[in-house]
Amino acid sequence: MITFHTIYKGKHGDTTCHDNPKRAAYNYIYKCATSLGVNYRLTCHADGSYTVYIDGLAPATFEQTQ
Repeated sequence: MITFHTIYKGKHGDTTCHDNPKRAAYNYIYKCATSLGVNYRLTCHADGSYTVYIDGLAPATFEQTQ
């Protein structure tokens, strides 16, 4: 099953909403950073969102679904 999420400009950059943003962030790291073999950084914000920085890619933020 393929799930599509809306990407919008949030306060931390390109943002998508998920039921479990922490899990979505780690899935993104696993699929992108480990397959490309590049460095990454994960930042947790006070509002409960997670931003993933991967070398060579734009930062991606994952927020809790409202």
